[in-house]
Amino acid sequence: MIADTLRDAICNGEIGPGAPLKQDEIAAEFSVSHTPVREALKLHVSEGLAILHHNLGCFVSDLSSVVARELMEFRALIEPRVAGWA
Repeated sequence: MIADTLRDAICNGEIGPGAPLKQDEIAAEFSVSHTPVREALKLHVSEGLAILHHNLGCFVSDLSSVVARELMEFRALIEPRVAGWA
């Protein structure tokens, strides 16, 4: 749920490029511990939607919302096939 909500906000431009994704704030917003927030942020880093800077935190990548949406659509098409091969 956290990952989906953040992904939608990033792809829709509600959270802009370069914006910090602060674990404390996200955890408080969703009333959860830091663990699910860290997992959501790791997922977004692997998807290219966020960048993790050592000792600085996690930030929204500089992809435009259009490019981010296209990447997610491509992944949705490719990942089921790759999972089937695995």
